[in-house]
Amino acid sequence: MEIIFQIFDFGVVDAVLNDPYFLMVMLAEGPTQKIFHQSMLDENKRVQYDVRDQNAIVPAVTLNEFYRILKCKSAKEMWDTVEVTHEGTNEVKRARKNTILQEYELLQMKQNESISDFQTRFTHIVNHLDPLGKSFINKDLSMKILK
Repeated sequence: MEIIFQIFDFGVVDAVLNDPYFLMVMLAEGPTQKIFHQSMLDENKRVQYDVRDQNAIVPAVTLNEFYRILKCKSAKEMWDTVEVTHEGTNEVKRARKNTILQEYELLQMKQNESISDFQTRFTHIVNHLDPLGKSFINKDLSMKILK
């Protein structure tokens, strides 16, 4: 998903992966949000990164996801919400990784399965392990196929 934000600017990627930049000014009463037109050009640009991110995220989500992110105040908050929705928490990721690893270890070609179907199933399993932090070198993958 980061590749979508890179279309705009690398500052946009930074805004969605880190906390957004808010225009703040210190007054006697405490910190308050600065008015947009009273701020410096580079400050305005940093604020716009978060707005661009939000405008990239909203059309990319389903209606149900949209209702989850509706109350989010920044693109970072939206991103984190969508990420947990799709990838789950760390415990869910760990459980998925263990399940898929077990599936990989027990993988065998079925009796009436074509080589093409087996290769598709094999690729599917390996591709699901990569984002979960488990990757294989080509030699290991080749040996698994040959077994």
